[in-house]
Amino acid sequence: MKHFTPELYVRINSRNRKVVDAAHEEWEASIDDYKQHLRDISSRLTPSTRQLAESLCLHDASYLGVALPQFPSADNSLAILWTRREETFVVLVYVLAEEPLIQEVKVNWPFSKENVHWLYDEFDVDQNGIQQHEILLSNGRLITLRFHEMQQIQHEIHAPSAVA
Repeated sequence: MKHFTPELYVRINSRNRKVVDAAHEEWEASIDDYKQHLRDISSRLTPSTRQLAESLCLHDASYLGVALPQFPSADNSLAILWTRREETFVVLVYVLAEEPLIQEVKVNWPFSKENVHWLYDEFDVDQNGIQQHEILLSNGRLITLRFHEMQQIQHEIHAPSAVA
């Protein structure tokens, strides 16, 4: 992640007020920088990726997992990522350009590894048109997906109404 780094996230959650204040200023600058970055790459993103990058906020959504189904006759593999925010399941399906990278962050991660939530994400695109989605999770994992295309599916969950 270039803008919302794990190190910055740790500092913004420090117990030291001076560290938090400095990190907060850096965070606000990162927001502006990332918005400009999205404007710069927008024309090179596919429409579905652009829509996700510009409109869908999954901050604090429950991270339910990622699957990498194998299809013997397919030219590209898929990654399917599940999240839940309040009463909505959001499923992201990626046509991968390469295998996903799931790694532990390189900083001392002081936060719980249970009840994993989506913290922040960033999009990018390289000179060959391969799009990238990096996702920082609350358990200290960083998921990097490099892909050709992606789609999102949203499903509202409605509790059954009481029958009299």
